[in-house]
Amino acid sequence: EAERDYENLLPRFDEPYRIHYGLAEIASKRKDNAATLRHLNDYLESAPRGTSEYTNVVARIAQLKKG
Repeated sequence: EAERDYENLLPRFDEPYRIHYGLAEIASKRKDNAATLRHLNDYLESAPRGTSEYTNVVARIAQLKKG
């Protein structure tokens, strides 16, 4: 249900980075690395740079790409 709620909210936000972060967490719990990477990359498109969360997402993407 949470995933559906997040998906419904996506078109309503100009900067949907928080929604993509939540969707990445759901995908991660499902062990769906492709969806996790997609949502984390979408997160980076609108998230404020220079935050610790942004830095953590960049590191997480690198880790997922390594396998």
